[in-house]
Order: sequence, then C-alpha cells, then structure tokens
Amino acid sequence: MIAALRAALATAGYDPTPEELAEILWLAVQPRSKGLRRPLSGTPATEDDPTAPMFGTGSSDGQITDPEAGSRALYAAVDWSRTAGAAVSPTRIPTPRALPDASGLARALRPLRTTIRSRTRLNLDIPATVTALADGFRDIILTPEREPLLDLTLLVDDGISMAVWHDVANELHQELHRLKAFRRTRLLGMNTDNPEQVRFTAEPFRRNAPSAHAAAGERNLVLVLTDAVGQAWQSGTAQQHTLRWAAKGPVAIFHVLPQDMWPGTGLPTLRLMASAPRPAAPNHHIHLRHPRLPRGILPSPLRHSR
Repeated sequence: MIAALRAALATAGYDPTPEELAEILWLAVQPRSKGLRRPLSGTPATEDDPTAPMFGTGSSDGQITDPEAGSRALYAAVDWSRTAGAAVSPTRIPTPRALPDASGLARALRPLRTTIRSRTRLNLDIPATVTALADGFRDIILTPEREPLLDLTLLVDDGISMAVWHDVANELHQELHRLKAFRRTRLLGMNTDNPEQVRFTAEPFRRNAPSAHAAAGERNLVLVLTDAVGQAWQSGTAQQHTLRWAAKGPVAIFHVLPQDMWPGTGLPTLRLMASAPRPAAPNHHIHLRHPRLPRGILPSPLRHSR
C-alpha cells in the first residue's frame, strides 16, 4: 500500500520525504471539520458566518448535498489516463533495530545452550548396535537423546510505560527462539499498572487477553523484560513474584533502560560477584561475594538492552 502511494505520487511529479509521506497519510484519515466553509467570491470562510455554504456543497443551509463529500480521501492530482502500463516498484524504508547489538546478545546467551540426556526420548545407536550384532547379541541399542537443559518463560511487562518497548520485546523473543537453547518457550504478558496486583496474560500487549499462570521450576528459566517503573514495581508487589520464582528456579531480569537510570526505577541494583553450584540452579542457591551483603538475600541477575 505504501509502495503504491509512493508510485502514484512519483507519477504526479512528487517525491515526498518519509516525514511528508507520514503527514499525507495522517491527513487522509482525519475527519473533516463540519465548521469548515468554502469561501465565496474569494473571501475567506469563517465558522461565524452561518450563510456560507459548507465545503463541497452547493447549499446554504448547512446540509451536505453531496453524499460522497464527507468520505473523500486525499489523492494526488494525477491524470490516470496517461499512466496505463506504468511500472511500479516497491520502496523499502529502512528502520533501526530495537536491539542494537543482537549478535552480542546471542553470543552472551550461548552458555544457555547446555544439553542433557533425555529421560523420555531415545535414539538408535547404530555403531553400538552393529558391534552388538557382530558379538552375537541380536538386539538394538538405544541411547538417550540429547535435549536442552532449560525451558523458558519470557515475561514481558506490558504496563502503560512499556508500550514504547514493544519492538524490543518482539526482537528479543525472536532472538531467543533463534538461539534454539530451550526445550519449550512460553511468552506471557505481565501487567504492572496495579500497585496491589500483577496480572499475567497469555499474550503481552493484547487487550482482553486471557489470564495465565507464570510457573517456575529448576529447569525453567524465567526471564522478565521490564523498565521497572510500573506501579507494581514501585510498591514491591512485582518483586515478591520474582522472589518466589527465584526460590524454585533461575530468574533473570532484562532491564530495557540504560544502567544509569536503574536507581530511579523499582529495581535499584548492586554489582556483585556470583557463582552457582550447578547449571540452572535456583537463585536461592547462588553464592554472592560481598563483604557487606546481608544473609538470605535472593538476587535476580540483571541484563540491560542498551
């Protein structure tokens, strides 16, 4: 549609910039003002003159006589009789990526591609089977299939302040899917506009989406994408959810704001050295090295997008 509009304007001798094209489209969908009058005898029209006919009509009583006058769209002045057979080529307008360093993010997440032996899936071990048959053992040899260690639950904060980060959420989800590091991936919404309650939905940024349950487990990584400025983050309600998840499995928070803005959000942070006793250990089992750290803290490792 955009390409066809640009081609039509080019045929008419216009070459609008992307900003001008956006303004044309915006003007085309704006409703016509009922107070707009057509000037008579070259004098400007005013809304205070009730005798002046409305724009696009020949009536002086203020009634629209042209049935199409109120629904006319904005078109360029093109003589379509001379454009038969004209070639139309699409035009791509490049836009910057919401994740500026997607490749660096993918490299940082490669350690998550850990695999283990499956307890339910088996593969035929051909070399072992051939060896067994040669030794007189008439049976096939099955070995456990390798599968990813973790499942992923991606929780996207879809509060009102996160509307501008919709593209970041979309690209992050695509990068995580492209990584192929998880057995199963769930994408859920996490509305934090209510200071007393966090609502989880089956799809982020979708109005009237059905409710969902965000579960945690030792083999389930919970990744929260947020700016941490919602009311639930300010009241501490959202943090209570992350603390409960951190007691059962690994939890990480992907902060969309620059690091120097974190102190002004609901997630002030402290830089620490952390070590885990095993892969995918719950945050409760993470050992932190800091001389002044109080005991019993449940950390949520942070990563920011900028």
